[in-house]
Amino acid sequence: RVFLTVPLPQVITRSIEIPSQDPNEIREIVNLQASRHTPYARAEIIVDMINLGLVRERYSKILLVIVPKETVNKQIQLLDMAGLRLEKVIFPPEAVAIVANKMMGHDADEGAYGVLHMDYAFTSFIVVEGAKIVFVRGIHIGANHLVEERAGYIDRFQEELEKSLETYTADEAGAPPKMVLLTGVLQEIMD
Repeated sequence: RVFLTVPLPQVITRSIEIPSQDPNEIREIVNLQASRHTPYARAEIIVDMINLGLVRERYSKILLVIVPKETVNKQIQLLDMAGLRLEKVIFPPEAVAIVANKMMGHDADEGAYGVLHMDYAFTSFIVVEGAKIVFVRGIHIGANHLVEERAGYIDRFQEELEKSLETYTADEAGAPPKMVLLTGVLQEIMD
């Protein structure tokens, strides 16, 4: 079984409100609006969404996920050349949220919590409520930056974390997370 994860630095996410509760109508509206949230032409992107639920009378909150088609197509071509058949493409923050929820035994009633997932060159700030992602923001600083050039990146990293929390609360996504779970490449940056 082969699963492909989309490289997060190339993913665009937007939290938007759609004046509908009908899944088919929401999908249509999202497809029409997607190109407004990206510098790419509509034919150059793959659009998906996560329905975050009802926000006010007849409005649904949607996490729009936009990926350049070329990024995914290159990876699929590599898999084809290796003789592997792709089963599913995965949005990494969803997988991180599922695993974090299982690890923590967290229930939807307990409110939102943050997941700060750091890899070698990129960090994702994810807010999860229940088993559902409610917010994602990428930070273009990873473990290599904090290990190799700590003095030049530590203040900027802290500023980006603060911006992430501010953006989350400004988007009216919900109450600030009461805790943050750190995951990923953390052994070298424990302090």
